[in-house]
Amino acid sequence: MKNFDLYIVKAGDTLYNLAKKYQTTWQDLMQMNNMTSTLLRIGKQLIVPGIAKKIDYYVEEGDTLFS
Repeated sequence: MKNFDLYIVKAGDTLYNLAKKYQTTWQDLMQMNNMTSTLLRIGKQLIVPGIAKKIDYYVEEGDTLFS
């Protein structure tokens, strides 16, 4: 299962730079967001690949799988 995040376009952003940042291609970003143009508008929300968030939990006495 893939993880996705939302990114809000800021001044100076390009699809190429965002693709590098999120380790994907500008073509994949266009496809994920159903874009027909490479032009970005400030404030536009884009779906970008997310990173699964790791949560560390240390088992304590009395813990069960249910709780």
